[in-house]
Order: sequence, then C-alpha cells, then structure tokens
Amino acid sequence: MRRIVFFILTVTVILSATGAGGEYFDWREWGANEARYAPAEPLARAQHMVIRLGQELKRRGVDPNYSYFGRIWSAAKHGDQSLGTCQDLAMVVNDVLSGAGFKDDQLCTVMASKEGFQRIKKGWFFDVNLDHVCLVVVIDGVPYTFDLWAQGGTDGHFAGFKGSVWNGLPLKAWIETMRQYNYTAFTVNPGRKTAYGPETGDHVIAEIVRRARAAATGNRSAPPDKPAAQPASDDIVGTYTAIYPVYLRTFHSGSRVEILASAEKRGDQYFSAHKVYCIIKDGPRKGEEYCCASFERLHTLAQLKAAAAEMQRYLDQHK
Repeated sequence: MRRIVFFILTVTVILSATGAGGEYFDWREWGANEARYAPAEPLARAQHMVIRLGQELKRRGVDPNYSYFGRIWSAAKHGDQSLGTCQDLAMVVNDVLSGAGFKDDQLCTVMASKEGFQRIKKGWFFDVNLDHVCLVVVIDGVPYTFDLWAQGGTDGHFAGFKGSVWNGLPLKAWIETMRQYNYTAFTVNPGRKTAYGPETGDHVIAEIVRRARAAATGNRSAPPDKPAAQPASDDIVGTYTAIYPVYLRTFHSGSRVEILASAEKRGDQYFSAHKVYCIIKDGPRKGEEYCCASFERLHTLAQLKAAAAEMQRYLDQHK
C-alpha cells in the first residue's frame, strides 16, 4: 500500500512539473455565443446552457475528475490537474451562465463538507472529495443547483446532462441528497460556514435567497436617471490586488502559493490566476513540492468587487 501511495505522489509530481498549464479559455464568451440558441425562460435557459456545456467539455476531452488518478490523468492530458473537478466545473458553469445573461447576484456556489468521523473514515489522504462544490442559480426566488460533476461521475463523461436529475435540482433537494453521502456542513461561497446541524439546509437556502433579494433591491433603489455612484475601477482593482495575496496565504496556510495574475485587464474584464504547491510528507520524494491546486478566473468589475468583499470577510473571520 505504501508503494502505491509513493507511486501516486511521484507521478503527480512528475506530471505537475512537465505540464505546461492548461490554455485559458473564455467560457463567458462561449456562453454568450451559445445563449443565442437558448430558450428565454430562465430555468429552461440555464438547463440548456449546462447541457451544451457538458457536450462541449466532452468534445474538448475534459473528463470527470474525482480521484487521485483523475488528477494525474488531467495533468497528463491537459497540463492542469484541476480540470473536471467539482470546483473547476462550478466556476465554468458560473462563467457560462454569466455569459448567457444571468446576473451576478443570481449566481453563487455552495460547498458541502464531511465532518468529524466522516472526514477521516476513509483516511484523509485517500478521499479527495471531502468537500463538494456546486453552482447555484436563484430564479424567481428559488435556488436551483446545476451539478454537472455529479452526473459526470455516473456516466464517465459530461455529455449526458439532458434529462439529468442534477440539472436544475432545487437546492433543498440537493442538500438532502448530499446528506445521504455524509456531507453535513454547508458553505455559501468560499470560506463562509453558514450553519451546522439538522437546520443547515434551511439556513443556507435562506441566506442565498436573502442575498439575491438584497442585491436586486439595491439595484432597483437608484432612480433610472440618477444611477447610484460606483467606485472607480482603479479603486476596485487596487482593493482586490491588495487583498488577493493576503487571502491566499491565509486560506492556503501551510502551502506555497504562486500568483500568476491578479486582476489583469483583459478587454472589459479582469483575469486572476494562482497555483498552490503542497509538500510531499513521506516516501522517497519527501520534502518535494507538487502543484496540488490551480485556479484561473475572468471577472467583470462587479464580480471583482464582490470577490474582494468575500475575501475581506473571510480574513475578518480568521484573524
């Protein structure tokens, strides 16, 4: 068994070193183009977009990534071991739906986590799915989930999302399903534990709906001829770039973080990217680093502002 573990770590290190890093693709632009063929009704529109996304991912050779071998395969195939993971898919679905016209205040992520004994039952090292992330869209006050990763794990690819129970599953039903898989703690957006225990689902749903309504109310509060004053773009970018490295060092405490880009202007959007490096703690390559996570994202200015606020909130809670 130890030899198997050493082999996995060794191959991961080699592939992380040889992979050049996946080429960035603008999923928001892809979503805007694909939306021309989508229904106008919001829920049907979102479902159509994620179905088409799954088909496009299969065409591009992106496979469901839910194990250490999946990480190794993704690194070898694409130069990025995170492609096809639930977190990667949640970000991609977010960008696609944003491109399709869904507003920022309608979109968020929910993370389900295993706690206590369930977190160590299989051995922490062997379970890469201790946390599961899913994209949520609030439509007419109801939060719906689009869990492309869950269906992909069943099918072995992402192209079978049409007719899937995971395509537009109400958040309440998604939370109940996650509990059946021993996920008992839930987070609204990264770094924010909302509640625990049997009432967790209700608290999470209420929080997401409250945010969406508050944002919508805020958007309507300014008269049409006198738009509410917005912070200058330089101020927002400056705030984000100041918080970003501090947040990463705190969130990934104990690991080395390499920032590749921080709110770099690309057209009318802003690009950020980083990689996280972990240390091999045992075996013949003990002490060596390997890339254990990577992230890249295009933000609109509004999303950049919201991301900076979320990071600051996390830092305030972890002082």
